[in-house]
Amino acid sequence: MGSCVIKGAKDRDIYCVWSSIVEAPTFIGCRVDMLRHLGRGGEERIARADELGTSMVGWVTPGDSPVAHLTGSWDYGGLIVEQRGFLPRDRMADFLVAYSADPEEAYRLLEPFEDDDAGQQEDK
Repeated sequence: MGSCVIKGAKDRDIYCVWSSIVEAPTFIGCRVDMLRHLGRGGEERIARADELGTSMVGWVTPGDSPVAHLTGSWDYGGLIVEQRGFLPRDRMADFLVAYSADPEEAYRLLEPFEDDDAGQQEDK
């Protein structure tokens, strides 16, 4: 995938460029900052993010939700962040605000991977 624009929440003016390579935002800002950052073609990407939650475009399998499989869409379950944990989609805006100030604080919003609990129990 590379990267896409994700809007933090429908009712908040916060966006990020999300990288599937580093599994994290590579740029965070409001709409104006994002337009400046993206340059040419940015308006179209942000318009898609406003509508769908993500700027990704994709295909639809008959019978599927048209956007549920698009990374960062409103119906998407969440994202893995830097192999540290799982970020539920409904925490994205708060995560972006926290991440821009202090990534370590933002990591507190992540859910541990299911196998993290198993590994801790085995160590006891």
